[in-house]
Amino acid sequence: ECDYRLFDEVDQYDAAILVYLDFGVLSDGDRRLVLERVRRALRPGGRFAFDVVSTAAKRPEATSWHARVDAGFWRPGPHLVLERRLDYPEEDVSGTEYAVLDEDGGETLYRIWEQRFSPDTLRALLADCGFAIDHLAADLTGAPWAPDCETIAVVARRS
Repeated sequence: ECDYRLFDEVDQYDAAILVYLDFGVLSDGDRRLVLERVRRALRPGGRFAFDVVSTAAKRPEATSWHARVDAGFWRPGPHLVLERRLDYPEEDVSGTEYAVLDEDGGETLYRIWEQRFSPDTLRALLADCGFAIDHLAADLTGAPWAPDCETIAVVARRS
């Protein structure tokens, strides 16, 4: 139990997994750091499974809001969430801003960026970080991947 960017073990595991599309919300530097840490932690030939949003996914710009009278993702009590999604298709990046308003009037702004990937961009990044792709799927259940799938699951092998 730790921040996976700080995980520091060497040749200890046969496999590692990162779920919920977390790989794509990391900055470029943190993404490479995670790959470095995972590679070090895996034994030679070990596997790393993770999922990302595909370049085929459409992330239209939108705004919305919702109120929670009980506990929710952002707060343990009542709160209002104002959401704005931005898309930068030329960069294969989308971002979502969440303004969370507490019942006492406090406000917190969260920004979450999401990088989209193609099999080619994943293959290049992984090769640069000492991995080779063993398998691509539509998701981590292993559903068959096709070019129009909105997500890509990867099983990469430590080279």
